[in-house]
Amino acid sequence: MLFVAPVEPWCRENGSSLITADLLDALSRIEVDLLPVFIRRPPPGYVREPPPGMEGLLLDIPGLPRWMSVLRALRHLAFPLRYRFDNRVVAERLLHAVGEKGFRPDLVHVEHLPLVDVGHQVSSTLDVPLVYRAHNIESRLWARRIGGHERLKRPVVARIEESEAAAVRLADLTLLISKGDRAWASERAPSARSELLPCTLRLERYDAVPRNPPVFGRQICFVGGLDWAPNEDGLRWFVHSVLPIVVEHLPDAGLVVLARGAAERPWLVNNPSVHLLPPESRAAEAFASSHVSVAPLFQGGGVRIKIPESLAVECPVVATSVGAEGHELPGLTRTDDPGPFADACIQYLAPTEGRAELRTKLRAAVETHYGATRQAERLVGFWTELTR
Repeated sequence: MLFVAPVEPWCRENGSSLITADLLDALSRIEVDLLPVFIRRPPPGYVREPPPGMEGLLLDIPGLPRWMSVLRALRHLAFPLRYRFDNRVVAERLLHAVGEKGFRPDLVHVEHLPLVDVGHQVSSTLDVPLVYRAHNIESRLWARRIGGHERLKRPVVARIEESEAAAVRLADLTLLISKGDRAWASERAPSARSELLPCTLRLERYDAVPRNPPVFGRQICFVGGLDWAPNEDGLRWFVHSVLPIVVEHLPDAGLVVLARGAAERPWLVNNPSVHLLPPESRAAEAFASSHVSVAPLFQGGGVRIKIPESLAVECPVVATSVGAEGHELPGLTRTDDPGPFADACIQYLAPTEGRAELRTKLRAAVETHYGATRQAERLVGFWTELTR
């Protein structure tokens, strides 16, 4: 099997690279002839930790400038993300690299929308099936970004939807990471085959996570880069509208933040109820040291991998409806209003009977829904069926 991802994922720098790396890690433990190929290098300064045999091929091809992606998309009446790379060049380089290695795949698997057209060119040349794993539905994300501007939203979202549906139709099988995403694909590309393959986590990585002493007596945790606007907007809403209610009821409560760009936000730095963790801190350790974590998002798409990560170390989560989208897990509370959001945090911060019992269920539920070994075995089953 030829497994192609946009970026070498071993640094696990974000949610997308984390679930790709953990899936490949689990596949390395299954008897399957697999060649991973990565188009771009990861950001500098990260430690690479690939499992044996999964180092793969790194083509090191940069993405196109955004303006060029837009021009090519306009020419083809498609969504610019499908032209994130020079698809023809990437396909040729990919075929050359695979041929030099003497690898003859029975199937091509691509991760993410930017590689669908590359995968289609490669699989057509080799005359083998194509599997496309969609990490989110971009048209839903854009509909939320545009908000109430209906005259702008309708034509833009309709164009993106058609481009995404066309990508689904190019593949012999499209794998979606949530039930909502699969329903979207089934409705807009009914003739194409789609299946559910949730995001993947190797739970063994969370077994030895240290529980450091908390900064606050009752500690809330937020993890997420503030260079992504939905994260900043959601965290600002939580700090200004929710955290004061929590602190009024529980004066020893506070929020720890692990986020790129946090030190440049005075509204975080100057808040006595907020503590910024060092950038080198690990998300899992921040979750493990806290009583509850929060995912206050009102925009975005896909599945927030930080939620099952938090639950994997037995830290419950309070999230908005968008933040919790795609998850059906114990220990996850959904609400979009400041008062109920604060009440949910207070309940998790205040020890009560049955709390220990709840926490013991969290890890097991994450394993059932997102365990990498389980999902890797399902993926190999799909591959085997298609190659037959």
